[in-house]
Formats: sequence, C-alpha cells, structure tokens
Amino acid sequence: MVGERVISDTEQSNESEEILKNFLYENKELEHLEDIVDHFNIFVALDIKDNELKHSVFLSWLLDPSETHGLGDYFLKIFLRKPLSKPPKLK
Repeated sequence: MVGERVISDTEQSNESEEILKNFLYENKELEHLEDIVDHFNIFVALDIKDNELKHSVFLSWLLDPSETHGLGDYFLKIFLRKPLSKPPKLK
C-alpha cells in the first residue's frame, strides 16, 4: 500500500474525540431535541401529574440499580451529579 499513511492510535483517538465534540457542541438538531426533552413530562403524558405516590414509585424504580430497567446505576449517578453540575446563583 504505497503512499498510504498509517494513523496512530493517538491520532485516531484525537480524531474521534474531535468528531464527538463537534456532534455534541455544534449540533443544532441535538440542541432542538434537548429542548424538547427538557420540556417533556412523563407524568403529564400519563395523566398522573398530581399523583405523588406514583411519582415516588416511579422514581424509586428508576434510581434503584437492581431494578428491571437494566441500566444499573445510570439514573442514580445522573441524579446525584445534577446538583453539582450548575452552581447556584447567589443574589
């Protein structure tokens, strides 16, 4: 393979990281989808927005790594990180 350039693992990793950054930070469609998801409320969709007991049961199921959703501690980690991601604004 004369003239072909061999890409090192580091170069491949840097290129992959750059592609991922462009997808995450410069993607209008993804930003639009995030806006939709931010406003979606499963409790309103299920017409149980005023039923706190069902909210608690659902949240308990979601935050329990051993539950049947099969995502382990994914939701629990996100839930615990959320308060730390945006420092409160002081007045």
